[in-house]
Amino acid sequence: MESPVDPSHDPGPNIVGQLVRFTIIDPGSLKNAVDAAVAKPVSSVQLANNIPEIGVVSQIRDLTRENADVVTALPVQKFGVATQLQSGTIKNIHVSTSIIYHELPNDPSVDFVELVEYDCVSEGGDSGAAVVDTGDSVRVVGMHIAGTGDGSGSLFTHIRYVFESMGVTM
Repeated sequence: MESPVDPSHDPGPNIVGQLVRFTIIDPGSLKNAVDAAVAKPVSSVQLANNIPEIGVVSQIRDLTRENADVVTALPVQKFGVATQLQSGTIKNIHVSTSIIYHELPNDPSVDFVELVEYDCVSEGGDSGAAVVDTGDSVRVVGMHIAGTGDGSGSLFTHIRYVFESMGVTM
């Protein structure tokens, strides 16, 4: 695992961990829900719950257990590798859509379910960024998965689904 990614080298100079497990993306399935991986940090890497320009993460917030009327228009932020700090608001918490995967052979369109739509600027390289609510305590609500450069249609996966599929806790 590399952070930040340096595509000019293979492997790049920014190795931070070794891959432990990952989700399988199935282009033939209509029920993909999570695209995530877990890495074990290399010995020289110190982990912290501090997101640049956002602060220390205190906990998670499971939006799947809240009423859609409560979380629609909820202000959120992410700090992505490509776009740095970006803010937006949640538009829909139950989105099913297709995402084109240039990382897979033949650039397939992969169907995903139960994503969250928010209006936040995004570019390639932002995938995997924590999406947090902007309340008094920083709580992770999701993991950024895809979006547009103009901020018209970014998507994240509910953090509960990421944690469950990866077998991790906070």
